[in-house]
Amino acid sequence: MLNKVWPAAVNVLYFLVIAFIAIIFVPKSRTINDVSSASSVITDTVRDTYIPRDTGRMTYREFSILENKRENLRQKQQLLNQGGTRAGISYSSPFIGFQANKDGLPKDNTKQHYLTLPGYKLKPDVAFNVKDGKYWLEYPVWDSEGNGGTRYGHYEERQVPFRFAYDKREPFFFNREGSMMIPISKKVYDIFYIPLGVLHVILLIAMGYLFFVIPVKMLIRISKGEVFTKRHVRQLHLISICLLAVPLVTIFMQGVLRLAFHNWITEDVELNIAATLANYKSMLIASVIFFAIAKAFKRGLSLQNEQDLTI
Repeated sequence: MLNKVWPAAVNVLYFLVIAFIAIIFVPKSRTINDVSSASSVITDTVRDTYIPRDTGRMTYREFSILENKRENLRQKQQLLNQGGTRAGISYSSPFIGFQANKDGLPKDNTKQHYLTLPGYKLKPDVAFNVKDGKYWLEYPVWDSEGNGGTRYGHYEERQVPFRFAYDKREPFFFNREGSMMIPISKKVYDIFYIPLGVLHVILLIAMGYLFFVIPVKMLIRISKGEVFTKRHVRQLHLISICLLAVPLVTIFMQGVLRLAFHNWITEDVELNIAATLANYKSMLIASVIFFAIAKAFKRGLSLQNEQDLTI
């Protein structure tokens, strides 16, 4: 029974992978909800407080200087929000990491240490900000709704115990992906980042053997005339399954760590599973290709065995 169910389950799983890869490359179209959201009007009482509201009496030169000042301040604030600059040995994996940072301020040489959890996103209309060394989330509060679906509201702030840094500068199809940065002590940082770094190196060596050494040895045997063998079929299936397992294990571990740190993570932050899968789209495509090659080799082995029996 298991011999019949398992191949069917594997085929269905790879069909879902192919469907997801197809969705990634389908362009996103604007919907009615997008248009109505874009028409919302917000009185921003939190951001850009250093820019005067009434600029109608300014000259063009004064306005340009003000805009340059605003852009410089925005870039500095963005650097601060992103966690500053790297200031020590850091380790990162697809689901956990450790990082030592400085806030990028000339007079401040203090290092801050973080445990990082990649693969998250902020809910729509929520923004992260750092002020006075504290971490804040800005979110809209809608006060009223006018004609044509236009909403009126304002921003409010709430202090949070974590930092949030976007991993990509450009917006992504499935919303921008970022990392949770939870402050930790230097002692905790020193204890964990070395053994986790060693484990990371071991995993890289194992993946290098699986995805490079095994295929090279297989090509060498094929060049010697050993093509359709049980060994090749097993190895191709192994590579295909491991390529598929990497993103699935990553998402599983992100979920486990989400539960482990639930006291730190607020409801404004959620796992960005679709973006995590999309980051592995090349690996998923390779998994499907190796699975198809394994099927072809298995068929070739079957025909070869039939031919040997007839002879």
